[in-house]
Amino acid sequence: MIIEFGNLTRDPERYATNSGDAVAKFTIAVNDGEDTTFLNCVAFKKLADNCLLCLSKGSKVLVSGKLKINEYENEKVKYRNPEIIAYTVEFLTPKNAPKEPETTPGIDEYNSHSKQIARSQKVEQKPEVEEVNQEDLPF
Repeated sequence: MIIEFGNLTRDPERYATNSGDAVAKFTIAVNDGEDTTFLNCVAFKKLADNCLLCLSKGSKVLVSGKLKINEYENEKVKYRNPEIIAYTVEFLTPKNAPKEPETTPGIDEYNSHSKQIARSQKVEQKPEVEEVNQEDLPF
């Protein structure tokens, strides 16, 4: 079992099996801080329908499944193409989330104003300590 967290590099592609079941293929970019690895993922049936409905380029996902290595030969060159056969895909980006981070107008001014007020007031708060009568202690 392999579990990977990443962002979709493009919208999922829709395919169908010979029996007509839905297939979704997508690629996720997995960044470990130094390198970025691109992993192909495949989902089937209802999971594929959900992926096609809810995911788009940039969506954050957690994919768990089985690693499969597809091997083929073309003009005497052997290729190995790893992919994850998804058992579960957890959608970590809300369906209607904006693609670019939006800023609320005036929020920076509000935050800087709040910090100025906090600096100018400098109120010392002493913790309230309730005195305990020694006779009330059980030991």
